[in-house]
Parts: sequence; structure tokens; C-alpha cells
Amino acid sequence: MLSDAAEELAYELRSHIGSDKAGIGPELRALMALVPDMEPSVLAAALRELDGLGFVRVDRAIATQDRPEPRELRGIVGVTVLEPLQAYFDRLDR
Repeated sequence: MLSDAAEELAYELRSHIGSDKAGIGPELRALMALVPDMEPSVLAAALRELDGLGFVRVDRAIATQDRPEPRELRGIVGVTVLEPLQAYFDRLDR
């Protein structure tokens, strides 16, 4: 069972990339735009949850001062949607 924030984020990711794709995903700015009302700390927790379940891979880089991302999301450049996330929604759609 996913937390509300992780479920919302997973649904938005699925809607964003479609049901037949894996191995791609949005960069951080686009990710934040998918869930504009989600606080950065909640988004970071949802990403950790989905990453821990193997639903997404959080793509990271060395944080730099010239990138204006929120402190909680520093170093995250985007996410990659993995096959288990697609399979999770495929099972729900049945």
C-alpha cells in the first residue's frame, strides 16, 4: 500500500509518460510541475518511497549552488520510471 503522496506522484508519472513506456521520466522541474501543490519535503519522501519499492530510479548529480532546487530535493535531477510501476498500474486497471 502506497502513501497518499507516493500514490499521487506515481499516478502523475504514469499519466505523464503513458502506460507502455519504462526507462524514461521527467527531469526535476517537470516532476515538480506534475504535483505543484506537493511540498518539497513531501515530494522527497514520496520519491524515497517509490525508489525503495523499485517503482522509480531517482537520478542524481552533484548538487551545485547555481541550481535553484529546494533543499529537500538538492542533487535530484529527475526520475526514471521502471517496469514495476507500470505493472502496478496494469494490475489496478484490471
